Amino acid sequence: MRLHDFFDYFAREQPDAPYLEFEGRELTWNDAAREVNRLANAMVRSGVEPGQRHCARS
Repeated sequence: MRLHDFFDYFAREQPDAPYLEFEGRELTWNDAAREVNRLANAMVRSGVEPGQRHCARS
């Protein structure tokens, strides 16, 4: 099983379950999946292709 398979499984099977809790804020598996997909789509639109290395800093 690959990491994204694990993630997709939980997002599909228990979308409203807590994925992350931090400083009183809760993120569900569905929330996390939505953010991951938003980021992945933005990367594709910016020209990142499979196999390319990418670094994100904040």
